[in-house]
Amino acid sequence: MLNKNQLILEDLDPDFKVILEPVPNLVTIPETFQNEVFNKALESKALFNGTLVCVKNFSQKLITTYTLSFKEFLAANHLPGYPHKHKPLAVSGWILHRDRVLLGVRSRQVLFFPGFLELVPSGGIDGRALSENGEVDYEQALIAEFEEETGMSSDVIERVTPETLVFCRSKSLFDICQSIHLDSSQEIDCDTCNEEYSKLFWVPLKELEEFILGQDRKIVPTSLALIKDKILS
Repeated sequence: MLNKNQLILEDLDPDFKVILEPVPNLVTIPETFQNEVFNKALESKALFNGTLVCVKNFSQKLITTYTLSFKEFLAANHLPGYPHKHKPLAVSGWILHRDRVLLGVRSRQVLFFPGFLELVPSGGIDGRALSENGEVDYEQALIAEFEEETGMSSDVIERVTPETLVFCRSKSLFDICQSIHLDSSQEIDCDTCNEEYSKLFWVPLKELEEFILGQDRKIVPTSLALIKDKILS
């Protein structure tokens, strides 16, 4: 389904997997150019040259991927006529606890959508999620983001369920979206802030539709699509 935010949403198979394959034959980008672009970007944002997982092909049951350094990815986007469009793979989700969902206000320091509202957590998939058997542990990648962004322990998680694959055409970015259900028997609050979010807060599900009314331009597009197509459906 394509919505007006130029997002494609594809429901995932219960046995969905992500695997690594060899890096495709790419045009070599001179290291001097990579360093030049990366250092220029560092002047305005705090960046880290880690490992990106990028998408080759996808279906409801399987995503094939390869890895790339962030520096090379950034340089490819700044090199005129570069023939290969890298499509990074990220994880995002929504946290549910006692009929409420967690939202955050993105920090002014982040690279994309500063100051926007967003479902929590979200983040890229890096080398920590790569297993020895050639699969990408996307659930563990989301749980790591959960702990880093909320300050909570994964012990409070009851279950994590893969729900939807989202492709953002404008950003050429894939997101594996998963729901995170917390243990309803535990008292859980989360009002901390961090480098990613200036504010975290809960919204009761019965108030969510009214809460987002008229705020389309203030919510990260992927989060808005998930709220409308998954959480409120």
